[in-house]
Amino acid sequence: MNQLQFETIIKRINEKPDILGRKNLKNFGVLVAVVQLEGDYHFLFQKRAKHIRQGSEISFPGGAFDESLDKTFEDTAIRETCEELGIKKEQVEILAQLDTFHSHVYIENFLGVIHLEHLEALDINPDEVEYVFTISIDYFVETAPEIYNIKIRSMSSEVDEDGNLIEYMPVKDLELPKRYHHTWNDSLREVYVYKTKHGPLWGLTAQIVYETVNKYFKE
Repeated sequence: MNQLQFETIIKRINEKPDILGRKNLKNFGVLVAVVQLEGDYHFLFQKRAKHIRQGSEISFPGGAFDESLDKTFEDTAIRETCEELGIKKEQVEILAQLDTFHSHVYIENFLGVIHLEHLEALDINPDEVEYVFTISIDYFVETAPEIYNIKIRSMSSEVDEDGNLIEYMPVKDLELPKRYHHTWNDSLREVYVYKTKHGPLWGLTAQIVYETVNKYFKE
């Protein structure tokens, strides 16, 4: 590699960096949806349709990035919101991009106002959404979530219900250290839970609410 080739590569590196490993995982765009009702600002949530993945759980509007439809993750958040809630793109005003969530997926979050006079003006898609509801932002400013833990474990192999060994990675053949031969990296992850009359608001959605409110809405 000569100097010109090396300098060309360095120029590319100095462009805005992406997230390492993004292409290997699914990417989503989520709208942290806000509506103004009777002078008060609320988060808008949806109860997911019972028959879909994570059915009957509470979430913000949003969905998977589709490179055939979306140029950016903001496009994803707006498109999915319009499809789920039956509104026009012009009704969604993006205010800011929030922090990215990463675990087994990448989720890009956008704070945005949905302009409508009342919730009945929505034409929700019953294939994806059972119903929508709102909770005042002030409630989350004043109310701390309950905090629990789940255990995250890395496994190179496991035994199924029939006693068969399932090997995900041949750690012995690869001569990796013994600590990787079974399970490793047991760690606890905090899980936030807000109790609502619509059921528990928990997991990723609760974490987005908690992080957003504590970082931006609390003085």
